Amino acid sequence: MLKGKTALITGTNRGIGKAFVEEFACSGADIIAHARRETPEFMQICEGIRAEYGVKVTPLFFDMLDSEAMKNAVRGLISSKTPVNVLINNAGAAHGGLFQMTSMTQIRKVFDINLFSHMELTQHLLRYMAKWGEACVINMGSVLGLDMPRGSCAYGLSKAALMAFTRTLAAECAPLGIRVNALAPGLVDTEMADLMEEEAEVNIQGYDIDGEVLKMARANAALAGVDKQIHFQQRDIINFSSPKKYGFVISNPPYGERLSSKKEMELLYRTIGNIIRENETWSFFLLSGFEEAQKAIGKKATKNRKIYNGMMKTYLYQYMGIKPPRH
Repeated sequence: MLKGKTALITGTNRGIGKAFVEEFACSGADIIAHARRETPEFMQICEGIRAEYGVKVTPLFFDMLDSEAMKNAVRGLISSKTPVNVLINNAGAAHGGLFQMTSMTQIRKVFDINLFSHMELTQHLLRYMAKWGEACVINMGSVLGLDMPRGSCAYGLSKAALMAFTRTLAAECAPLGIRVNALAPGLVDTEMADLMEEEAEVNIQGYDIDGEVLKMARANAALAGVDKQIHFQQRDIINFSSPKKYGFVISNPPYGERLSSKKEMELLYRTIGNIIRENETWSFFLLSGFEEAQKAIGKKATKNRKIYNGMMKTYLYQYMGIKPPRH
């Protein structure tokens, strides 16, 4: 069906991109298989598909965020007169999280990968593709870009923008004989989907021994729109425990006038040190003005940043735990 055609597919080292390579190869198309970097595993995948289906599989390596590397890769295709009849813009970045807990830096990065890099690659290739006769561009959208549920402020919005781009590009490219379409699959069982589920899962516990402080914290959380994601408890940090293996603890333990003596502070911080040692897969961030905190904790902080609470000099002691394994 596709014999004599060549498809350039981005993000082919796993998941949907890898499945695209197999399906197009099975239909007789030659493949230009893009990945960010060369690995023995990826080269083995390409060789296996080449051997199984008897098609040409050409690996192509560049970072989607590296404009110069992308240009050089396209120049190489053009100079070698390698045809490109189908372009599948599949590479993408996963992200799940509430808007008010997602930095603009994160949102921009997701858009750079999921939208702007595809626009840039398509712009480089369109005229060249038109020279080979009828051609096709397929953009990988998502049902999240249509439904826009909570937690999709970065990923879902970037996919919605990509699908809007698809519509306007289709109108522009029709006179050139180039079809432009988008696919909007639901959740597919891939590594990226697992990552999105992990990032979107928010489980926040808020502790304090003072009931009035908890009332203020609940009110502030409601104003920020995150009160449904935080479970507040009147509880002492020294009683910390969690069934979760990995997590973060952010604490502002008492110091200065909030404790009556240095001996009390040393005892409290020694207790915190025991908690840190007992939970080595958790990361602890302690905001404190107690300059001897590290000594009392019995462990040097991974990072120690000096900041000011009004006119009072304080420190952010960061104790980084063991990271969870990459799946």
